[in-house]
Amino acid sequence: MFKHILLPTDGSELAEEIVRKGVEFARMIGAAVTGFHVAEEHATLFSLQDVRYSDSNMAVHMENSVLETAIQAMSFVESAANDAGVDCTCYCTRDQSIPEAIVRVAKARNCDLIWMTSSGKKGFPGFLAENNAEEVLNGCDIPVMLFRHPED
Repeated sequence: MFKHILLPTDGSELAEEIVRKGVEFARMIGAAVTGFHVAEEHATLFSLQDVRYSDSNMAVHMENSVLETAIQAMSFVESAANDAGVDCTCYCTRDQSIPEAIVRVAKARNCDLIWMTSSGKKGFPGFLAENNAEEVLNGCDIPVMLFRHPED
């Protein structure tokens, strides 16, 4: 059975629901979990280019927002795992490709299951999230438990 589950999360409410389910599954089978959050590098860089022409404090605010999202997402995973008595490590990074980062971390951390959601966001962000899930499915040989949002 599975011994180490990767729980990638963007910190959204849907992702938190999926993390809870992943932690509960890990508890039932005696597996450890790794919480993982990745911030896209280029999303911030594009925004920072725009900032040069407006408010220089905005760059600091945006960077703090990215950091705050990562901390909140990993704190949620850690809390859920601790409450369930599941061994947990958490990891955050920046990368130009969220799917590639997920696959790379799953392999580096010797995870034998990736437990994730496909979307939960509307419009273009939802489209991107859906593409990320598809790229993870197509880009690795590790089993993926993929949860779709009821409205997808």
